[in-house]
Amino acid sequence: MVRGLYVSWKYVLSYFATSTGLTSLKLKEKIEKNIKAAHELGLNIRAIVCDQGSNNRGAFKKFGVSLENPYFKVDGHKIFAIYDVPHIIKSLRNILMKNCIETPDGPVSWKVVEKLFEIDTNNSSTRLCPKLTSKHIYPNSFEKMKMKYATQVFSHTVSSAIKTLIESGNFDNCRDVAYSTAIFFERSALQKNNNVEKYIMEMKEYFEKCRYPSNVYCIDGLILSMNSILLLAHEVWNENTDVYFLILSRLNQDALENLFYLIRSRGVTNNNPMLFEFNAIISKMLSMKIITSKSTSGNCEPDDDNMLINVIDEAKREIQVEISETKEQLPCQEVALEKCNNEHSPHITETMDLSFTNIISKSSENALRYFTGFVLYKSQQKFNCDTCGELLKDNIVHCENSEQFLFNKNFKSINNNLKLKAPQDDFFNLIKLLYNIFHDIFTKKPHMRNIVLS
Repeated sequence: MVRGLYVSWKYVLSYFATSTGLTSLKLKEKIEKNIKAAHELGLNIRAIVCDQGSNNRGAFKKFGVSLENPYFKVDGHKIFAIYDVPHIIKSLRNILMKNCIETPDGPVSWKVVEKLFEIDTNNSSTRLCPKLTSKHIYPNSFEKMKMKYATQVFSHTVSSAIKTLIESGNFDNCRDVAYSTAIFFERSALQKNNNVEKYIMEMKEYFEKCRYPSNVYCIDGLILSMNSILLLAHEVWNENTDVYFLILSRLNQDALENLFYLIRSRGVTNNNPMLFEFNAIISKMLSMKIITSKSTSGNCEPDDDNMLINVIDEAKREIQVEISETKEQLPCQEVALEKCNNEHSPHITETMDLSFTNIISKSSENALRYFTGFVLYKSQQKFNCDTCGELLKDNIVHCENSEQFLFNKNFKSINNNLKLKAPQDDFFNLIKLLYNIFHDIFTKKPHMRNIVLS
């Protein structure tokens, strides 16, 4: 399958059937033949993306691809070799579940993640990592194929949660391993970054210093892919002065996986279609121009690519789309918040019973303060609420026990303008009190109906 690098189109260039798997030499010949055919059609092939199957790795090796030279040439055209990053992330998770990886910061162990999950799920109230489930930590063979179960573990939130538990004294017997694991997860996280090139360079240099078993291929594949992406980006930018970005989501094989999903779902669920069935299904799909999957429950991100012929037809007509968006400023409903402004907040603790506030654990208190600050910040932005802004702190205090998670989760240093905000202490005490009252009532009377009215 060929796919546009900057324009949303794709096309099934060819397919072939084999009784056994292709050898790396035969696969190399097929790749060259398809690239030459694409060039004859006027397409400029810039990169090839595949998973890390043994025949694919062997074909790249026969092309002379290496970490230092992550490309090969066909008819004088440079073709960059890229491994499918979603597959690499899943492989990295699977390897880490069985092996320890030595990093510049120390060893990385999956047992740290297991302990984090155990502590977090034992909290009877709020959690630091609410998205983590047993499917993330102890996946079966089918769950290991799900991309989200890997990316949600390799996240900045999980890294921040581990650091918070370290500071709370939960990893005193393995503090160094826990810290190096937190750093590894933060480095591996797919993050939004203003300087993507610098982020990829730092990530590549970090993984180059890691040590791992000889039968682990995913880290080398990740380094090779990052080298290819950086070189490809600069080559495209040098050739096209009006292009200044590269859409990394187009450098994976999700479009091909979505095509396989459509083929298997034709008529009835058919995971292993016969050759004549495959021929009939794909011929019908191509003729009807339906090779785009809109499923939101699949393992791949739905792509909006059109058939190449549709794009050509569309280019013949000029279509102007005007999008207008109006934002209605809603007035802030001053129901309870007006009682918590600067004039009254000093007196909140004088009248409230703080006996309930001792129920919540340290990690739950960190999660609750983070959530409270999030709600206040969003309310301030959405409703233009000055009172909400006054209830937020200007700075986050690292030594404050319940602000450790907020401090670790912020991307910028403490001296910069931090996006994550912490609520004022008096207002947070009020929220903590209300939360614990709610939790106490509902755990004691879970069987009652209309419990609020009673």
